[in-house]
Amino acid sequence: MKAVFFLLIQLTILMGCKSSAQTSINDILFGLEKSYVKNSDQRGHPSNSFLEEYNITLEQFKDDSIKYFGAIKDFYTSPPDVISKLITFEKDTAVYCNWIKTIAPYSSTINKNDLVSKSKAALILIDCYILADSSKGIYLCNYIDKISFKSFVKFYQSRKDLSRQDLRSEYLVFVSQSGTDVIK
Repeated sequence: MKAVFFLLIQLTILMGCKSSAQTSINDILFGLEKSYVKNSDQRGHPSNSFLEEYNITLEQFKDDSIKYFGAIKDFYTSPPDVISKLITFEKDTAVYCNWIKTIAPYSSTINKNDLVSKSKAALILIDCYILADSSKGIYLCNYIDKISFKSFVKFYQSRKDLSRQDLRSEYLVFVSQSGTDVIK
């Protein structure tokens, strides 16, 4: 009985010591699903109407904000294999994924970037990761529609062993060859 108790204590300690480098892509994506927190006009203290629209409490909003912004931090500090994991979503074209953006529930307008598939969201996340501008959070760039997932995978397969900085340099060339301008 003592051995089982000791094992449970060790497992609890190990689970609590999980570093951001060990955060799985699934945990990060789960946190990014809380992107609705960006829709609040007053970060950290949303209006009552906002809470009603999303059918949440202030405590849920605060908890989801911690998860969301923690996921962004974990995403940008992830090891480079996060790209390979995101590539697995290439063919997942189910309409609507809220890793990038959550539509306001009672919004009367919807544009094409409000309904992003997991495939497109994965490509956006890859772009954000490679360009490594965590100060912007997770953002939708204006040139993403000009990059095909298939061409990116081909590009990445021959460069996946590069350092993040070298990959960024080559990615900027790749994107410019796709007929786009990227702010460096």
